[in-house]
Amino acid sequence: MAKQDHHGTSQRRLRFIPLFLLLAGCAAQVAVPNTIAGQAATEQRRESRPHVYPPYRSREQIQAQISQLEEARDKLLLDYTEQYPAVRKLDRELGTLRQQLRMLEP
Repeated sequence: MAKQDHHGTSQRRLRFIPLFLLLAGCAAQVAVPNTIAGQAATEQRRESRPHVYPPYRSREQIQAQISQLEEARDKLLLDYTEQYPAVRKLDRELGTLRQQLRMLEP
């Protein structure tokens, strides 16, 4: 049987209270780095997106490059899926070029 203090509560129960507070404090501290890590990952994703600048080439030059990249993509797709890194890279480059075409005045 556990000893009782002068307030009538057992000493065993009092020993668990600091442990509970310690664990609760650790859980709060663990959540902060996860939040910071999540924010850092979000920033990395934003920075890894290709920046699209106004084109310094003519519409014909951009369309010629698009044709070249589409041919290279088609050749890769004969052996690889759309998830293959080289295919995905070409898709990003094609997206950038197509966006540059849209930025040009008609």
